[in-house]
Order: sequence, then C-alpha cells, then structure tokens
Amino acid sequence: MAYHLTLNLTNRAFPARVDSDRIMRLAKRARGESVGFDNGGDLALIFDADGRTLAQYDYRARCFSVEAYLNN
Repeated sequence: MAYHLTLNLTNRAFPARVDSDRIMRLAKRARGESVGFDNGGDLALIFDADGRTLAQYDYRARCFSVEAYLNN
C-alpha cells in the first residue's frame, strides 16, 4: 500500500514511492507548501505557496484477485 510518484514539476528529487505518513512530510511548510488529496485519497498532491502543483502521487494497493492477475 503505497503512493507512487507520477508527476514532478520541479527539479527537486521526490521519492518514487512513499506511504501516507511520508506524504504529509514532503511539503516544506516553511516555504508555504501544502498537501492535498483528491479522488477519495487515491491522488496526493504537493502544492507550492501559490497553489501550483509541484508533485503528484497515485495510490496503488496490491490486489491479489483473479481480475488483477488477468489484467497484469
């Protein structure tokens, strides 16, 4: 159960895979950055002080179903 980096619009090195606790610590609060969640928590966004997106993470849970097996 982890978030995977799908978009990085900065020259900062964001981690490729993080858990939900780490997502909350990615924003540099001293610079006014913030974290937002969308799509029921499946999408995590890191915003700058002006509200522009810096990075985007998608949530991917491991699923051991027949459907997941056939689709991968």
